[in-house]
Amino acid sequence: MANGTVAPSVVDCSRPPLNVHPKNCCLMPPLLDDVLLQGCKDIHGPEDLKRGVIHEKGNCYMECAMNATGLLVNGVLDQAKILQLIESRIGSQPAMLQAFRNASMICFQRGPQRIVVPSSGSKSKHCSSTAADFIGCVNMHIFKICLDEYWINSVSCNILRKFIQNCPVPT
Repeated sequence: MANGTVAPSVVDCSRPPLNVHPKNCCLMPPLLDDVLLQGCKDIHGPEDLKRGVIHEKGNCYMECAMNATGLLVNGVLDQAKILQLIESRIGSQPAMLQAFRNASMICFQRGPQRIVVPSSGSKSKHCSSTAADFIGCVNMHIFKICLDEYWINSVSCNILRKFIQNCPVPT
């Protein structure tokens, strides 16, 4: 790494770095395109920054997008279609294609980690966390192994990567 872009050697897992977003550090394309996600955000309403609401709406956005593309059918991930999507979006770039395939296979094996149950007073539609968990898992793995040509080699990004590689992910 160039001088000035090295992350500290000790990671404080009690203090996540909040000054940079992972998507501004690893410029590899997302699995789902932003136009599709925006359409789902239009359906489910604007993002609300209240912790429980933003989590549930994130689940609904991802479920909507994966249902719309046929990647999620009756609450089950369609592995073949997901791998076909990766091939069609990234096929001409072998290193990136392999990274997305590997991340997807790891996340398929991991399976659903949790189900979000709406609170008793909730008026919003219940959405499964399956799609959001899968996309979050893929994004996390892609971030951790981001190809050098897509990595922004800055102090902030290197601190964030070190944090994500060394600290447990909150659930």
